[in-house]
Amino acid sequence: MKLNLKEQYAILMEDEQITQINTMEKPDYRPLDMRDDEFSFNELAYLCSKPAVGFKGRQAYLSLGYIAPIEIKGHWFLTAGHALLFYRCKYACDAEKYEAGKPNSINDYRDAVKASRKDIIRANWSQIAEAYCYAIIEQKFRQNEELAAKLIREDGIFNCSEAEGGEPMSMALSRLMSNLKAEDERYMRETLRHKFF
Repeated sequence: MKLNLKEQYAILMEDEQITQINTMEKPDYRPLDMRDDEFSFNELAYLCSKPAVGFKGRQAYLSLGYIAPIEIKGHWFLTAGHALLFYRCKYACDAEKYEAGKPNSINDYRDAVKASRKDIIRANWSQIAEAYCYAIIEQKFRQNEELAAKLIREDGIFNCSEAEGGEPMSMALSRLMSNLKAEDERYMRETLRHKFF
């Protein structure tokens, strides 16, 4: 096998040398020269960089881990992420640690996410995730109106990473933004004031 590989390599090298001798042209390579069918430099840089996890900077308030206390049906949560982890659990004994004010509460969202890896998830979670995401996110913004005022100033649609709830959260956040904008516009027509300012 080694002998066969050496022979094939020798043939390839011979062909290359013959081609260079016949053409007598030295190829001229410049830095970052690329053909049309290759990746652009920006695409290569994106592929080499780590994907962003979560919302940061000016949009940090959109993150599931952003502290914005909410109450849902008598349960209190420090963040929307805690609420999502709570309702995702199949068993109440697992869910209890995500509720604020309990003896074994996990207040830090990152620690809560780590703890959630051991939880048993509802069997039908993939079918109901989007409805729960929307209900939880809606409560976050309705109970913290300063965040709703920021949300209606956003433009476009959202792309959430898996760490931020993935596609169900993207759909819920985008839908809520358009609903709150429509609600604010109706209120503005009736009262000449913004609803969430």
